[in-house]
Amino acid sequence: MSILLLALLLWPETGAAARLPQAAAPADTLSANATITLGPRTSTRIRLDAMRVDVVIHSDQDSTWADITTWLRFQNPLTRTLTLDALVQPADNTPPAESLQLSVAGVPQALAAEDDRRWRWTAPLDGQTRLEATLTYRVALGRGAAARLRYEPVRAWGGIGSVRLTVRFPEQPAADQLLDVRPSGYRQDGALLTWSYDNAPEIAPLDLIFVTTPAWRQLQAARQGAQAETLALARWYDRLAHIEAPQQAFFARFYPQAVAVLDTAWREAPAQPESALLLADLYQRQAEQATEPATQAAYRTLAAELLAAVRAGGGGDTELDRALAALYFELAQQAQHSGAWPASAQFLSALAQLPAAAQAALPAGPVLALRQEVALALAAQQLSDGDLAAARLTIEQVWGPTALTAPDAARAAFDVQVADVSMASQRQLITMTLPLRQEQAPGAVDALQSALSGLGEEAGVRVHVTATGSALILQMQLVFSRLDELPALRARLAARVANMPDLALLHALLLPSGVTLQETESLFWRTRQISETLDLPQAQRIWQAQAQRYRQASSTLAPSPQPAATATLTTTISLALIQRRLWQEEATAWEALAQASEVRYRLTLDSDLSGAITQTTLGRPEQPLRVNLAVRDYRLETMAAAGGALLLLALLTAWLWWRAG
Repeated sequence: MSILLLALLLWPETGAAARLPQAAAPADTLSANATITLGPRTSTRIRLDAMRVDVVIHSDQDSTWADITTWLRFQNPLTRTLTLDALVQPADNTPPAESLQLSVAGVPQALAAEDDRRWRWTAPLDGQTRLEATLTYRVALGRGAAARLRYEPVRAWGGIGSVRLTVRFPEQPAADQLLDVRPSGYRQDGALLTWSYDNAPEIAPLDLIFVTTPAWRQLQAARQGAQAETLALARWYDRLAHIEAPQQAFFARFYPQAVAVLDTAWREAPAQPESALLLADLYQRQAEQATEPATQAAYRTLAAELLAAVRAGGGGDTELDRALAALYFELAQQAQHSGAWPASAQFLSALAQLPAAAQAALPAGPVLALRQEVALALAAQQLSDGDLAAARLTIEQVWGPTALTAPDAARAAFDVQVADVSMASQRQLITMTLPLRQEQAPGAVDALQSALSGLGEEAGVRVHVTATGSALILQMQLVFSRLDELPALRARLAARVANMPDLALLHALLLPSGVTLQETESLFWRTRQISETLDLPQAQRIWQAQAQRYRQASSTLAPSPQPAATATLTTTISLALIQRRLWQEEATAWEALAQASEVRYRLTLDSDLSGAITQTTLGRPEQPLRVNLAVRDYRLETMAAAGGALLLLALLTAWLWWRAG
């Protein structure tokens, strides 16, 4: 069962979901009544002394009908002759009867039509005498596999002394075949059911709902069939469960069997979608029967999952797509009403994956309004949870990628930038570590990676870009034969990234800055000094300008009240509120680049005496970075001559001292 079932709680009750039409379903219908009664036309002192109703049920493959014989015994308690003035009329919703006939002692009685459904019968009744009349007719009880027999004993005569009702089936009905039998207290003798009453003040209507005998035989045969006939049995259960009847008698009895067998058939033959389609329709009917909103939602979700599975397996068509679209839309509405925004968003997302023709069958205005309302509420919740990337994606899926972009502003792709620059003999190496923001713009990383890789097209430049899961790593080596070639090379590289705010720091590192190399000569040594000043504040100015654009755009939005932390999210949440929050975050991201980024610059010069001499300088975008390194190389030949001269002087001094002594 889908995890969505756990999220769909406390949903309000709604109308029935769109269901796939059951094109192959038989027209199983039940008659509402089978009563034709004989009642007094006007107030009379003649009494109905006894009444007997005998019903014989017949069925074939197409329909079920009943031959009904109603025997009535009237009594004149007075000594004078009274006129029996009665009406023969069907009860409400009784279908047209066949072979309607009233007879007394086997003699047919003339019936005068009062209208299309009432006939008048008049007969004299001598004092202290009885008259027995018999009313016979045939009436339909249903078509297909369903039948209903309802007979309402006449009440217009007042109390009846003795009443007996009998119903005879073609054969003894099974217990499961009789879905509803009212009233209770009957006696069964094989195929005959009998109700008896004596001096009862009131007699409840006779009401039987049952599966017809031919249909029951076929169902029993399907039950005893081979395993390969599982779908055939499932079709029977599904057919019976769909029969409309009072108290949902057929559905309550056959729905569990239908679900069990259809589920088995679906698992046995997933390539045949019929069982899944029937099962989905049953789940939707179960949702209509349920009274708890959570139960309704759960069954409709199951139905949607089955229809989606059929579609994924290649068994879908235009009709199924439309039914699934309507179901997704209804489920999304239900989730929205209950405040289950993530569930509503998932249903809307599933709806968006369906073909455009299926979505076009839904009302465009309400669908768009629901998408916007759910997106706003879900994004507000995501902002409250601190998930800005999810909130941005939620809004952009509905309003497009430009909805959250401030005018003339870009979104920061990196949290911080750390650059390592080294200068050595005839080469400069730049390594940048660029941690990615979670809220980066879609496609921004690919664009930056492409731009960085393009730097390697320049002669004398080697570029390697590595994209990890959380950062970009740039390694760029500039090779030159003379130091005066470096400014022109860097100028060409800087021009390639001049209009990319995310690479403002790299642009500042590449801009020609007047790298100087000075050499001075003296008698005993030679001094070499290299120096450079990098305009790092240029990167800070670019980043601050981006932040300022977002701040200004945020300030131009109409003020919107901030919802309380405990308030229920409603449609009063505006897009401007979400824009303001995300734009403020973007401004903060650009400002953070200026505060947290850093550059480490390492200069290396070769020394004749001590090898390579290195000096590292650390800088930040707040101020220019000045680097300087000086190396003094002594002249060995001059130092050797001076040492020799000193040695001779020392020897001469020693010799003179010895001579003097």
